[in-house]
Amino acid sequence: MEFEKESLGTYITVKPWWDEVAVNQKLTFRGGIRKLNERADKRGRLMAFPELVSGGCEISALMFSSAYAKVAIEVSNNYLRQAEVEFEFTGKKDEKGKFIINGISVVKQI
Repeated sequence: MEFEKESLGTYITVKPWWDEVAVNQKLTFRGGIRKLNERADKRGRLMAFPELVSGGCEISALMFSSAYAKVAIEVSNNYLRQAEVEFEFTGKKDEKGKFIINGISVVKQI
């Protein structure tokens, strides 16, 4: 699927499951964090902009400071260990196609 997306600009074989998720639909799924950008909000509190990977889909996400403060250390310590760690994400899809994360937990460590 990744080869199709890179070479043709779209998927041909299968439509990614993320495209089927409705706006504002709440869901929980497992996956990894490919990339993690942290930035300060207006009040100087840390928020996160992770790039998630699940079921062959790459998903842009956002975690507001109120939720990120509860899990920042655990996420920062584990996201680089992609082959060893699987996360469970809870949240909803917004109107721009981003996943707004309400909660993250580590569910698998090899």
